[in-house]
Amino acid sequence: MSLYVDIRKKLGDFTLETKFEVEDGVTGILGASGCGKSMTLRCIAGIMKPDEGHIELNGKVLFDSSRKINVRPQDRHVGLLFQNYALFPNMTVQQNLMTGLMACEKNKNTASQKIREILEKFELNGLEGHKPSELSGGQQQRVALARIFLSSPDILMLDEPFSALDGYLRWNLEQELLDVLKDFAGPTLFVSHSRDEVYRICDRVCVMDHGISSPVIPVKQLFEAPESRAAALLSGCKNFARAKVTKAASAEQPGNVYVPDWGETLSYTGMSSGEIHYIGVRSHYIHPVTEQEAAAHPENTFPCHMEKVIDDVFSTVLMVRPEHAESSEKSRKQHFDKIRVEITKEFWQEFCEKEHPQDTVWLHVNPADVMVLKKTLTADTGHFIRFRYSRNSFKAVSGRFLIDSLCEQLPDVLRTSGSEGFFYGNMVAVTKTWFEFPCRSQADTVTLITEFSMNGTDKADAALKSFDTIIAGRSVSMRSFFRYQRTECKSQLFQKF
Repeated sequence: MSLYVDIRKKLGDFTLETKFEVEDGVTGILGASGCGKSMTLRCIAGIMKPDEGHIELNGKVLFDSSRKINVRPQDRHVGLLFQNYALFPNMTVQQNLMTGLMACEKNKNTASQKIREILEKFELNGLEGHKPSELSGGQQQRVALARIFLSSPDILMLDEPFSALDGYLRWNLEQELLDVLKDFAGPTLFVSHSRDEVYRICDRVCVMDHGISSPVIPVKQLFEAPESRAAALLSGCKNFARAKVTKAASAEQPGNVYVPDWGETLSYTGMSSGEIHYIGVRSHYIHPVTEQEAAAHPENTFPCHMEKVIDDVFSTVLMVRPEHAESSEKSRKQHFDKIRVEITKEFWQEFCEKEHPQDTVWLHVNPADVMVLKKTLTADTGHFIRFRYSRNSFKAVSGRFLIDSLCEQLPDVLRTSGSEGFFYGNMVAVTKTWFEFPCRSQADTVTLITEFSMNGTDKADAALKSFDTIIAGRSVSMRSFFRYQRTECKSQLFQKF
């Protein structure tokens, strides 16, 4: 049994663009609030209609925009557990359960027998006459799950089932849910923003970031070797910095990555494909060391200024700033120049007794614990870059932020451009978008076109021709302005090469 999803849905300024395939077992959809997780489930269930795409469950097409197929929700055999459980408040437990049988079981005796069996299975005996307001959160969840199971769904979808519960109750219900899922033969989608829940419950995971989904991977891979900054962030990593690989790692020897925000070059062992934009290091994989240890093992060891020592519930947290950290505005705003270190209270007490740290502490990171990460792209076929914000919101954003955002994404996208025609189409799309925003300056435009050419490799003419395409059809004054910028760009470009 399997589910295949490839859909796009625009809702206001938000665009959902998700593609994944799942088999039997529990697959997690992990993402921050507002990234499109619940919308994806609603599209699969038929509650919400995608703008385009294809949804297929066990060989049955549920939605296909090109063939104008859109199966009714009640005919999809999909079980969706809502965050608030969606029980009918004016009905008793038994009446709520009966609604799960109405479409598939007409015989009253058979229906009653199934109700008795499901009440016993979900430990709801004695609650048949209670209404939802008279039940605890855990009991309400069991009623909602029991109702879903009565409808014999082909797939089970759980939309953050523990989000409204306290820690103790959440743990108990999680264990009960695991027992329930063992008896379900089909695929299960488990939506959550909690990495801990996903790690304990799911076999595989699909990360979502701003409406874009990543490929489905084993859940342990997400925690051991995430590919992007967004995935690493969701897996609990708290230390990030911009990075540039100076020597790629191989199976035989580690690579080197320069981290300007920390002013250090680090060794790493993990191999990756694509353009690397960041490194990530988990806070409990960074270790304070003595000066003698730092001198004996200088690799990935560097001094930091201590800014805060925080006494947490079960650990001690150090907030430090690398001694050679870059002092740029972007580094400060993104907290790239800060490092969080989490150690046991016992270790820190012993370390202080031995080393007596004042303003400076030496840190060491094992090369195997340095994660090299790609930037999550928002690109798709036919569009160079899909902006995540409305046009109006860009009016309040500085040109420097926009140029930085564009140039960070260019290398990966241009590498996949392939033919000259596709590259030229991309140039047109970006140049058109660029000129539609009033926040750019001539200097930023020169930087953008230079970035096109440097990443495009000998395609400077195609990049400049995109200016001509945008000029056509504009007013005389605008055409004059664009031609001036094109001339200035061209003269400065050839000075750079």
